[in-house]
Amino acid sequence: MTTSLRRAPDIRPYRGKHPQIAPSAYIDPAAVIIGDVVIGEDSSVWPCSVIRGDVHHIRIGARTNIQDGCVLHVMRDEHPLVLGDDVTTPFRMTAPMPIKQRDSMVPEGTKIPPGSLVMGSPGKVKRPLREIEKHTIDAYAQRYVGYKEIYREEPTA
Repeated sequence: MTTSLRRAPDIRPYRGKHPQIAPSAYIDPAAVIIGDVVIGEDSSVWPCSVIRGDVHHIRIGARTNIQDGCVLHVMRDEHPLVLGDDVTTPFRMTAPMPIKQRDSMVPEGTKIPPGSLVMGSPGKVKRPLREIEKHTIDAYAQRYVGYKEIYREEPTA
């Protein structure tokens, strides 16, 4: 006997603010998205990720993918979370209030030059990205646009 689990992502409002998700985005059935969240075209949110825009807004750009197990949250009335276009988050990233642009992540109050390799927790600038690494980052965005299309087309039952 074969049993399949059918579920939908947990997408819900908070205090009257509903998530706005582009029609071309992919939201995995095991994801949770709450409140004042905007997700751009061709973006993807993968299993066990939580995006909680309950106390401030969260904006996710186009072709950005939120990897498995990420927790995106914000500080009440202080710091929104803004992820730009073509961003690939690391698996299990916890982002209480950074602003992430293409090629760099900028935690509140910290200046990180664009095109920097940032590693560790807390993140530290290690060196400038090499040209091949910049191209790899851009390729991730395009690759995940393709992956999310495969998942969107996959039968759920």
